[in-house]
Amino acid sequence: MPAQVMAAAPNLSSYLKSLKRHTADTAAEQLASLLKRHQIAGSRPCAIATTHLFLKVVVESKLKKIDDLIERIRALARRLIHAQPRELVVANIARRVLGLIREVIEPAIKVDSGAPTPMAMTPMISLLPAAEPRFPIHRIGESSDDNTGTSVGPLSMREIKEDVFNGLRELLDEIDQADEQIAAYALEHIAPQEVIMTYTASLTAQKFLLSAAKRRKFTVIHVEGYPNLHEDTYEAIVRGRNKTDEESLDTDDRLKPLTAAGVNVIVVPDSAVFALMPRVSKVILPAHAVVSNGGFTALAGSRVIAQAAKAHRVPVFVLGAVFKLSPITPFDVESLTERGDAGKVNDYRDGGVVEYVEAVNPTLDYVPPELTSLFISNIGAHAPAFMYKIVDDHYYEEDTDL
Repeated sequence: MPAQVMAAAPNLSSYLKSLKRHTADTAAEQLASLLKRHQIAGSRPCAIATTHLFLKVVVESKLKKIDDLIERIRALARRLIHAQPRELVVANIARRVLGLIREVIEPAIKVDSGAPTPMAMTPMISLLPAAEPRFPIHRIGESSDDNTGTSVGPLSMREIKEDVFNGLRELLDEIDQADEQIAAYALEHIAPQEVIMTYTASLTAQKFLLSAAKRRKFTVIHVEGYPNLHEDTYEAIVRGRNKTDEESLDTDDRLKPLTAAGVNVIVVPDSAVFALMPRVSKVILPAHAVVSNGGFTALAGSRVIAQAAKAHRVPVFVLGAVFKLSPITPFDVESLTERGDAGKVNDYRDGGVVEYVEAVNPTLDYVPPELTSLFISNIGAHAPAFMYKIVDDHYYEEDTDL
């Protein structure tokens, strides 16, 4: 009898391979399904999958008007957001794609409209901002002498797609290099003989600490993260990366464990965080997503650590690439948090307890900006109060609401 071969569960790697044989609509439905079932989860895998999807949409698009391409990207983004609204990076990537399109067509629109340059605007009143939107809808996808919408000013639709395609390739490079760029700032923020407390088996945090370990001697207190993260924590300490990363990312990117780099690593239970905090020099937390007010979402347990650090006046450094930065304002904090399998907290086999106790197992926390000291991204370190400025630099106001 032939041995049965178990089919591997779908993940990021299998999704990227399937893009070649599927249309853009089919690929979008497949990605929405994977996001909904958490088979693609985490900021970086979701960003990579979403960028590849929009890359395919731009390449295969036969639309004749820029307006139609923008609306198609918006529609796909809404479909993905509906499937997994707590993966804010999906919407972020869609906004970056829309921003690429607007950056390409904006100069052409200005040339086509014959708008005077600032040097020609002699009256002071003309320096005031115009009331109309930056990109009037009736002009996008149209030219002054050709109303077919196949060009924008001197640019043809083909040229626009080529520029957007190149921009998306650069975005993929940015996502791929973000962790290394963040790690480059490690020596600026970790001093010799410090005691660093960290949480989760994040690759971003691992690379950051490994970069500092090349020139610094320090101790890491690694919080266990029971019941959702303890297995990945031990895998990262022993092997350098966790099982989830190997299933979703490239397996060629191997990291050696912190202990192999000469770092003294101490694993502690979550209950010991407050007692050990007076001995800690600083706390380093990886962000799942960062919002415009300087708050961030992270794996459950991060807020407790940040609150303990604030009580003992220990600085909290948050690691997060720019593609994790979202322009939304968290008026509804509950919409940013998430709950997981309650069976990890309360064993269903214990019937007496299950019948009378309602168990809750949160998987995502929202950490307000007042608990954070500094954000370290791939473009540098910033105070939480400055995050709104980075939002303005990377997103267009027209794309805040998809």
